[in-house]
Amino acid sequence: FDVAKKTNKAFIVKADNVEVKVLGTKFNIDAYENQEHITTTLFEGIVSVGLHGNTVQKLNPGEQAVFSKTSEELKILQLENTDGEEAWRNNMLVFENIPLSDILNTLSREHNVTFDIDSENLKQLHITARFNSTLPVDTALAILGKSAEFKYTKQNNIYKITVGK
Repeated sequence: FDVAKKTNKAFIVKADNVEVKVLGTKFNIDAYENQEHITTTLFEGIVSVGLHGNTVQKLNPGEQAVFSKTSEELKILQLENTDGEEAWRNNMLVFENIPLSDILNTLSREHNVTFDIDSENLKQLHITARFNSTLPVDTALAILGKSAEFKYTKQNNIYKITVGK
């Protein structure tokens, strides 16, 4: 979002139990139903992040609020840089030490496909990767499969991910 400042009116985004109040700023909210976290990243200006309508904290540029849907805890993180968070604006997908299951959730959403992973260990394997969001799914899986040592088969829009090269 890139919200123009209006002193007399707040721009409010509600995502599940998280409410973000904006007074002129640039920020991103990552709040997909199939993800465990709701993440608000501030690039410019100030936003206040609240739970269940209660203000928790104001974010400053370079800070990120991460809400866990499971524990209902909100954590504020100081980011070293926001390049990865803004990469989507340039059609880039950037993953820094992220579980493979989260990466596949993003690819599923971006390409309207489904992934079936047969290994819990593989789901939790943390990966760092960067590629263009327009890259075909098969190409992205080939790249990820080399480093994570998995193989895949495809039937219609369903990709079966299995351990091994």
